[in-house]
Amino acid sequence: MVRILQPWYANIGKQIVKRSKLYLRDSGLFHSLLSIESLEQLNASPKLGASWEGFSLDCVCRTLGKEDNDLYFWQTHGGEP
Repeated sequence: MVRILQPWYANIGKQIVKRSKLYLRDSGLFHSLLSIESLEQLNASPKLGASWEGFSLDCVCRTLGKEDNDLYFWQTHGGEP
């Protein structure tokens, strides 16, 4: 139900995020917890990007057949992916 991705980083300083990232595997549950009941509410939500990111990550993981411990994310503190 929950996916936790570990950060991928080299020891290059403090610019890279080193905290794990949490995803809910079920986008319907995510929407329910946010009290989103319609497509219009979802489109107006500031969490639309997070919803899409979690959904697309789940699709990629299933397609590649990878487990959570085989996957990492990379991001700077400024938000650049």
